[in-house]
Amino acid sequence: MHDVLVRGQGVGRTYGTGERATRALTSATFEVRRGERIALVGPSGSGKSTLVHLMAGIDVPSEGSVAWPALGDRRALRPGPVAVAFQGRSLLPPLSVAENVALPLLLRGDSEAEACERAGTTLADMGLEALADKLPEELSGGQAQRVALARALVTGPLLLLADEPTGQLDHEHARRTMELLLALSRSAGTALVIATHDGLVAGLLDKRWEMRDGRLEREARHV
Repeated sequence: MHDVLVRGQGVGRTYGTGERATRALTSATFEVRRGERIALVGPSGSGKSTLVHLMAGIDVPSEGSVAWPALGDRRALRPGPVAVAFQGRSLLPPLSVAENVALPLLLRGDSEAEACERAGTTLADMGLEALADKLPEELSGGQAQRVALARALVTGPLLLLADEPTGQLDHEHARRTMELLLALSRSAGTALVIATHDGLVAGLLDKRWEMRDGRLEREARHV
């Protein structure tokens, strides 16, 4: 039980009611354990983002259950044990890159000095220190995605969930970013669930989950 970071049993999610109801996820059962590195693949609209949000505790299931046996109550997941890098732009416009990365640390109660130091170290680890004083509006889409990953990593989470984290990067930058992410997560003992369309990204992870039409169809380990 202490190795299971998140577990879902028969999880379903429906948005809306009546004739306008949309079934986004159907009867998904899963476990993510410490240190696992999982690629969540499938076409657009297959339910990947819904599953990521349910794993993160951002959304709640319409049926079934999601629990975090090794992490505790859903209200204690963030910021700290669970971090999320969203698909769209999520940096706060008024804050600099360094301030955006430091924010989760401040929210969990770290001192300003500690948060600034840790943010600087994480940006350097990701090769982003030159962007520290820039505002989000000054970043390219790819730079913003990499900063969002740095913000997700800064707390040293046990579970990092990322939705298309390299979607705005070319293949070479995607590969480099994923190699950095894998190295940093390995040293911190962070489990990864990466929702991606990119076969290169999926191939760098140890395990592959496939989704289609709201169903988690199969789980296959890379050989």
